[in-house]
Amino acid sequence: MNRWILAAVLLLLTACAGHRPQTAPCAELGPGGRLCLLPPSAFPPLRLTHLVTLDGPQGKQSFLGRLQVGPNAIHVGATSLFGPSLFSIGYDGTRISRQGGSEQLRPVYLLAVMEFILMRPEQRRSAVDGLEIRLTRDAGRCLLNHGVRVLCVAPAAADPRQGILRVRLPQADITMTLRPLADTSDRSVTP
Repeated sequence: MNRWILAAVLLLLTACAGHRPQTAPCAELGPGGRLCLLPPSAFPPLRLTHLVTLDGPQGKQSFLGRLQVGPNAIHVGATSLFGPSLFSIGYDGTRISRQGGSEQLRPVYLLAVMEFILMRPEQRRSAVDGLEIRLTRDAGRCLLNHGVRVLCVAPAAADPRQGILRVRLPQADITMTLRPLADTSDRSVTP
């Protein structure tokens, strides 16, 4: 009799686990702080190419970065300045896929940073958990964890299609500079 009760409880728990609402992937930004991904449909269609310069403890490197946003997916990719693909990351609102890149590449972090750049103010509030959003004159739009800056994008009101953006991850001592190469956002996007 006890086996049947145990089997019924396990079956019920398994069924309930299958119906639990899915949560979006999140980038952990310090103790108790998360920046969660929004669905691709939250953003306007976009297709951008930037010259990206990454400056950090490992030195400075440049590559071409591509961002493509459609109603069903967001794709972020990088190619070397000489042509070969470095990595490609996709997010369909449920799953994150990745092709290439080193083991240190954390796709959810890169997607979260790209989405943070694109987010409108009301979207930022719904995407952060345990973090404070602050606009500063010197660092731009920042996320703070217990008063410590963990992510900053300058200028604060920047449009990624126009002008140079600087993304700073102070805790990792990394600065990413994005220089737009072409504004192709008016083209239809079919990721």
